[in-house]
Amino acid sequence: MALLNRQELKSRANNRFGTNSKSKSVLALLETAKTFNFIKQYDIFLSHSYLDADEVEILKEDLEGAGFSVYVDWIEDSQLDRNNVSSYTATVIRNRMKYCKSLIYAFSENSVLSKWAPWELGYFDGFNGKVAVLPIFEVPQTGEDYRGVEFIGIYPYITKAMTTIFVQESSQVWVNYSNWLSGSKPVKH
Repeated sequence: MALLNRQELKSRANNRFGTNSKSKSVLALLETAKTFNFIKQYDIFLSHSYLDADEVEILKEDLEGAGFSVYVDWIEDSQLDRNNVSSYTATVIRNRMKYCKSLIYAFSENSVLSKWAPWELGYFDGFNGKVAVLPIFEVPQTGEDYRGVEFIGIYPYITKAMTTIFVQESSQVWVNYSNWLSGSKPVKH
């Protein structure tokens, strides 16, 4: 299992969409929003900073490749105006969270700057509790242990091995994501 890093995600995004991928990938993803189902259930609400859009797109693909359905606000709800955030925006996001089984908080240097990502994490934790952190490191990390900063450290974290996603409390205590969604707790291995 491995922790993820920005360099690998950015490299994969650049290979797929080119070096100036944000505008191209966003336009391509907005096309998928045309078929959005307003009451569709999702396995994962992917909370993140929009500054990490390219990396989030790759994360979404990885999670979907592992068999999970993933909600990302700017993909599924492209009608929301990021430049004109209102109480309507919060209502839409809250309603979307109610149709998700879990929340993954993509924690990066950019997410610290986000006003929405910490709010989403706290809101979701309050009504559902199935929250995990997916740390995105600026440089590759050795080992599999992650100790989150401040309140982020109270949540388990996400790792990936091949196409399997894991929820971990430490390098020795983990469970695969499917089992975690079904109520299993991480156990020592």
